[in-house]
Amino acid sequence: MALVRGEGIVLKTHALGDTSRIVVVYMRDQGMTRLVAKGARKTPSRFGFALEPLSRARFVFYHKPDRDLHLLSQADTLDPTGSRITDLVRLAHAEAALELIDRLVWGEEPHAELYDLLAATLESVVAASRS
Repeated sequence: MALVRGEGIVLKTHALGDTSRIVVVYMRDQGMTRLVAKGARKTPSRFGFALEPLSRARFVFYHKPDRDLHLLSQADTLDPTGSRITDLVRLAHAEAALELIDRLVWGEEPHAELYDLLAATLESVVAASRS
């Protein structure tokens, strides 16, 4: 079990039990990663806005190569993109970009160029909503 640090964009979340969440993250150096965030459904959560879809964050987690779910230790928000989009149409475009990545990418194969393209797309949606 290795401690891994990396930057990623949250694609979606699912409830797990009464207090935990499964967070699907597209990471620059690890590819598609599924993390278990224990206690993330409690208010206030120690992870804050870092686990919300469209957020770009820095994650620290325990990686087990033989498992699909990894235990999240820490998440720090770098850019709360979802809270910066005020127009519903722009939000729909941003969510469509996340859905496209979720459906196209398989497994934990890193694609730095695709990650950078997704981050640039989300930033463009935010910038376009200001004008």
